[in-house]
Formats: sequence, C-alpha cells, structure tokens
Amino acid sequence: MIPIIILIKTEKDKRKHLQTLPEKTTLQIYPDQGVLKINQIREVKKQIPLLRSQKIRIIINNFDLANTQAQNAALKLLEEESAFAEFILTAYNINNILPTIQSRCRVLDMRDNRVEHTKDMLKINQLDFDKAVAQDKQQALEFIDKLINLLFYNLRRDKTRSLAAVIHKALESRYLLEKNNLNPQLTIDHLLIMMKKSNIILKDESQ
Repeated sequence: MIPIIILIKTEKDKRKHLQTLPEKTTLQIYPDQGVLKINQIREVKKQIPLLRSQKIRIIINNFDLANTQAQNAALKLLEEESAFAEFILTAYNINNILPTIQSRCRVLDMRDNRVEHTKDMLKINQLDFDKAVAQDKQQALEFIDKLINLLFYNLRRDKTRSLAAVIHKALESRYLLEKNNLNPQLTIDHLLIMMKKSNIILKDESQ
C-alpha cells in the first residue's frame, strides 16, 4: 500500500479523512515532548510482526516534528513494511519532511487551500544556483533540500536517467554533509557542476 501524508490544519482534518476509511486495527504514535524520536519509530517496527495477521493501519501524527534520525528510520520502515500495513503520516508543514519520504508517499491536503506541493517549496531557479553560497552546514543542507524537492518535481514531468542520477547524488551528498565534516560550499558546487555537465535545466511550478 502506498503511504499517505495528510496535510492538516487541525486534528479535525485528520478525523474527517479517517471517517472515509474502512475499519482497521489502528496504532497511533504522537511526538514525545514536541519531538518525534527514533525510539518511537523502532517501537512501531517491533509491533508490526505481532499484528501482521490483522488489517493494520499505522498513523504517525505530526510527522513534520520528527528529527532526522526518526525520519530516516521511518523511511526504512515504509520501504520494508508497506506491504503489510497501511501508513498515514500527518503533518502541518510538508517542508519539514525529507524529500525521500515525500517521494514514496501520496500527499493528501486536507487544509482549506488545497495545494499538494506549495510554490514556496519549489521556489528555486537558475539565478539561485549561480549565486548559491553556503556559509555553514545548515545553509548548505537547506539549499540541498530545496534542490532535491525541485529535482523530484521535475522528475515527475521528465523521467530522464540524468535527472535521476543527479537526485541520487544530491541525496548522497546531503547524507554525507550531515554525517561528516564536508566543506558545505564545495558540496553545493559539486552538485551544480554535475547539473551543468548533464545540461539539466529545472523548472518550478510557475513555468
């Protein structure tokens, strides 16, 4: 089953969607003191084998409050267990969810303004690339996240091998930058050089 990200304004939005679904054994988890943590995702993983004989729905509430470790653990969980369980992730801000998770989910916007992928999320253009400057790791990570979002948006329109290769490299670079002591500016420059060599021109939603 394809996991779903439900964008909500209030809990009422979530309940409205759940009312349309068939009844299932449901396991829900919520952030612990404002943060969704990796140990909570691991606990869900332990529970699934015990419930595989049933129709099971797992709701991870406020997934946009998950830290990076929890999101990476959730990504593995979705990849391994989606055949056995129905996953629903609720969020207020999709920009706080890793692009690798977004790409594996169907996005359902239950808010008043129904926009699955906001223009703010996609707003990056060639001028931004030419002036991309990262003074520290955090700035570089934010730029790469924007770039990955836009790459995935373009991949839905144009499934080329070169575009997929750049996405793979961007995801790899983000992971290495976050986990190691890479130079932030050189990491970005390397990605942009790869894009230029591949003659990739990205478009945002307004083009």
